[in-house]
Amino acid sequence: MPFENSGTCPSGKYNLKKCDKGWRMFLRNTTWICLKVIVDNSRMLDGTEADGLCEKNGAQLSGLDSEKERDFAYEKAPELVESNNSTGIWIDGRRREDCKKVNTGTCNGTTAFDFSDTTLTQKGGYRWNEGEPNGYTETPPQDCIFMIIKKITNWTGNGFLDDLAYH
Repeated sequence: MPFENSGTCPSGKYNLKKCDKGWRMFLRNTTWICLKVIVDNSRMLDGTEADGLCEKNGAQLSGLDSEKERDFAYEKAPELVESNNSTGIWIDGRRREDCKKVNTGTCNGTTAFDFSDTTLTQKGGYRWNEGEPNGYTETPPQDCIFMIIKKITNWTGNGFLDDLAYH
């Protein structure tokens, strides 16, 4: 069967998106985004400081929309644990006000959190450590999300999420 030309090709200039060095591109639904794990190697940051470091780098704290995004963040772990036995990465998510005292129904797992990352559609990279999130009754409240990374590579919680106090 011969090829038939049944349409026209668009013309003009197209700007293809690309990420700066050190960033990786991911597709979220129909939106391409660039992600990077930004670190301060001098010390572990609290959540407020992590937000500020992201802003300083022209970015915002991101969520994990897919397993690929989660794996990308976790692959950066060796850079983070060089001088620490245990550290982690702050991930987008703040516990909803109505979920500060309960952990059932609509206040379970990621549904207990609000997200500032407007490009999140699936939240498939939010893999909680066993029994987490559980800090809804802690003082101070554990209202934010943190990926735990330890030098002990056989620890089963490595790369999974925990809810922690922001500062």
